[in-house]
Amino acid sequence: MLLFFVTIFIIKIIVYIVIYYDFINYSHNFKNIILLKIFKNILNSKNSIKDKKDEYLNLIRVVETFIYSVLIPSFNIAFEFIIIFLIFIFLSFWNVAITFSIFFSFLIISGIYLFFLKKKMKLLGWLGISLNEEILKFLNYAIIGFREIILNKKQKSFNIAVNKSLKNLKSVLVKYDVINIIPRLSFELILILVFSVLFLVKDFSLKIFILNSSVYLYAFLKITPSLIKIISLTNAMNFGQYSNDIIKKELSKKTFLDNVYKEEVFEKCILKNLTFKTKENFNIKYPNFNINKYDKILITGQSGKGKSTLLDIICNFKKPNSGNIKFLNSHKKKINQKSLINYCPQEILILKENLRDNLLLNFEKKNYKHLIKKNELMNFEKNIFSSKNIINLSEGEKKRIGLIRVLNSNSQILIFDEPTSNLDKKNTKIFFDKVKKIKNKTIIIVSHNNSFNHIFNKVIIVN
Repeated sequence: MLLFFVTIFIIKIIVYIVIYYDFINYSHNFKNIILLKIFKNILNSKNSIKDKKDEYLNLIRVVETFIYSVLIPSFNIAFEFIIIFLIFIFLSFWNVAITFSIFFSFLIISGIYLFFLKKKMKLLGWLGISLNEEILKFLNYAIIGFREIILNKKQKSFNIAVNKSLKNLKSVLVKYDVINIIPRLSFELILILVFSVLFLVKDFSLKIFILNSSVYLYAFLKITPSLIKIISLTNAMNFGQYSNDIIKKELSKKTFLDNVYKEEVFEKCILKNLTFKTKENFNIKYPNFNINKYDKILITGQSGKGKSTLLDIICNFKKPNSGNIKFLNSHKKKINQKSLINYCPQEILILKENLRDNLLLNFEKKNYKHLIKKNELMNFEKNIFSSKNIINLSEGEKKRIGLIRVLNSNSQILIFDEPTSNLDKKNTKIFFDKVKKIKNKTIIIVSHNNSFNHIFNKVIIVN
């Protein structure tokens, strides 16, 4: 008999591990699918996500919350229900009336507890995610703006704000943990009440009372952890409901990154009656103009008038509120600009890798065999060529890497946003001389530098 029970117990453990392994494997595969979808959404965004950086950083935490507070608990709840059901069947054969009384007491209290706390747990989940996002925001402020914070003597104000967010987050987590301990205390109270009733029933002898008490106490010791787990896991699922809603919203977004764009031959781009409304509700009205094949176009004007936004519209990163923009081939048919353009923004993406991987944007760390084209802008210090990580380059060196990437590309349209900002006079001249020599590409440059206007055949003023 002992061997039989030991065998059953071992089989149960093996079955549980096998099923749990498959489920955990599925859960983490699902997590990877969600994260990949989020990255695709970021890269496919029609609007700048710069102001949403903290939100997207926190979204990674949200995915973790979803996996560990919603998906995995759903498996554990199902398993715990099986345990409770088996114990219920066993006790029903022992004493139906007492068994049903105890179980209905547990169900009623659990139902009341979960009903009244469902909204509270969802609210705590929302607050937890929001406060984590706020803390990430402050971390970003500290990393990027530590000079301004220190020199403006705002350290105390900054620390007070951070401390307030940390205290609020602590309060949320403490409330969550306190709410989770209530079920255990409640179930202990039920057990005491049941035994009190059993003891007061006149028909029960001391012998029967001890026997019943032993059976139900043993069952209670087995069933209580499962009941507490179910309620705690339900609380965790409610706590993670807000993350579930965020992920649903993110997964519902359409992405087109996997589309393969046919290589087209660019002939002309027509920009007509373009307007754009900013977040501050300013309406920008752009002049009408055409971009012809092999044009060299300078876009200039005062700061903050929408020049960079115009480049985003041309690149299809932003949609205009009105007007239209059409890219045409030699047959005057509309073509997709995705395969035509390479773009150097004001802020250059620098990888924590060596110079070669940065120039090639080698995310996969492939061993590229083709040579990087020589460029006069590559007059870096020797240590930069040998360094395994060039993340700490000066702003001017970062800018030159961005310029070299675009100048070395095979794209038909090269776009530069303030290419000479942070460059010294020598490298500024090298860049514009390089642009002047290019004859087989269309070039669009946004710049305040008017010293080289003579190399452009069109100058567009944005006011």
